[in-house]
Amino acid sequence: MSKNSEYETVVDGKWYALSSKFDLACCDCGLVHDVRIRLKGSQLQIQLNRNGPATGGRRSQIGKKVIDA
Repeated sequence: MSKNSEYETVVDGKWYALSSKFDLACCDCGLVHDVRIRLKGSQLQIQLNRNGPATGGRRSQIGKKVIDA
């Protein structure tokens, strides 16, 4: 994931179709996680890993938006 990635704005309570891999960025602090989902047997599993470079890029974008506001 590059530092200049776009993130989808999500709405509370809305359902979203999942792919087997996506990135999740916190709207308040900009921490980005790589999220993977898999079905193993009858169990749905989720794996989250912090993405440092994408977090830096996202936090930079958030800072610019706050300054521009």
